[in-house]
Amino acid sequence: MTALIGSADCASARLAAAEFAGVTPGAPAEVYEPATPLDLEAPLLIEPAAARLLAQWYSLGARPHLPPGRHRGRGGGLFP
Repeated sequence: MTALIGSADCASARLAAAEFAGVTPGAPAEVYEPATPLDLEAPLLIEPAAARLLAQWYSLGARPHLPPGRHRGRGGGLFP
């Protein structure tokens, strides 16, 4: 796994991101009791393979939608 956010400014960066998004970090107490604690200082770990898969899905959605049979994949199907 790769730590993307794990510096001394980790908590302030996450708080700034939450403020920008207009949300409060953590699970809303009125909905349910969280099973895990909120730790703004914990490093954010991302698996490279999972990040690549997510990027491929975003890339697929960003492609122009072509009529059936006109996709650019090697086999002429939806996926390359």
